[in-house]
Amino acid sequence: MKFKRFEEHSHQLENTRIKANYDRLLCRFRLLTLPDNTQSETEVITDKYLLLSPFHNGRFTLNDVDYQLKIRWFLIWHSSIIKPNIRSQDKAKRDSKNVIIPELLPYKRKTSIMLCIYVFLITSLKIGLSLYAV
Repeated sequence: MKFKRFEEHSHQLENTRIKANYDRLLCRFRLLTLPDNTQSETEVITDKYLLLSPFHNGRFTLNDVDYQLKIRWFLIWHSSIIKPNIRSQDKAKRDSKNVIIPELLPYKRKTSIMLCIYVFLITSLKIGLSLYAV
């Protein structure tokens, strides 16, 4: 598997194309709008260094609509965009109903899950062999 410094993926958010960009060396996450017929250049929506903060909740406004960006990278990567709804009291219902983009970087999530499975299997194998050898 070749090392890639930048991981990026584009999505359609309502009528705007956005691009999620993650720099693995700097642990920098950026969310950008891509130019279309009405825009001439890209606009940075959010820019965050995630090295010391594995849990990040951020808010941004795009086309006069409020969104919330959730990033979790402690063990398994997860990044999503939801539309905050203050009326609903049940957090699980609120998050599941208003998820706009469930995963901003699906390849990064897949590789983090595979890495966790690999570490679990190798650790289990080492523990099993050490118990068997005794």
